[in-house]
Amino acid sequence: MVAGHVRGALGLAEDVEQAAARSAKRHREFVRDRLGVVYDAGRVRRVAEAIRQAVQAKDDPADLINVALAERGAGPSSRLR
Repeated sequence: MVAGHVRGALGLAEDVEQAAARSAKRHREFVRDRLGVVYDAGRVRRVAEAIRQAVQAKDDPADLINVALAERGAGPSSRLR
């Protein structure tokens, strides 16, 4: 996701990728540190499961985003973490 954004911002071809998996991991850690985000695999799985269940009845991306925000306890004015 980050690599795609950087590729687009720099006007690079779609096939340009990060040099190594270790670099990608380190870059994700830098972004998380910068944004103050803590990675929690269990929480990610809970949010993904809530979205998976919601997609059975909803197909509007905004509805699915709202499900994810509700699952993680974020209100509309909360900073995404």
